[in-house]
Amino acid sequence: GHREISDMLASLIRHGTFTRFPRLRVASVENGAAWIRSLIEDLELVHGMMPQNFEEHPVEVLRRNVWVSPFWEGSVAEVVEWMGWDKVMFGSDWPHPEGLETPRKYYSYAEDMDEKRARDFMGDNARRLMGLPVGAPAAEPVTA
Repeated sequence: GHREISDMLASLIRHGTFTRFPRLRVASVENGAAWIRSLIEDLELVHGMMPQNFEEHPVEVLRRNVWVSPFWEGSVAEVVEWMGWDKVMFGSDWPHPEGLETPRKYYSYAEDMDEKRARDFMGDNARRLMGLPVGAPAAEPVTA
């Protein structure tokens, strides 16, 4: 499970980019989320061996600056556990394999979502990522 996304984010964290620019935001889309746990474990290990090389705890930096769009067949609950609820967002890229033909039904694949979490996941977390007002009405679907 080595992913280039892990290398990129680890570099941004390790070299202090997110510490120098704490409002910089990165969204990981079309990468799934299977890589997150191993990245967190690696960051914890390196920080434990060399805490003096970090101005901030690297896992806290990851959770502050990175949003993730998991694949529909993955566990949204696990991604929430690793990243926090506000950093997990819906995504679809139909007809590619990581997309769903009916994207609005994605929430049925996510475990234990109440109405607030469904709204966060299906749009408000992406709005937070982009600095847009949260709770804005959903856009009307585009029809061909």
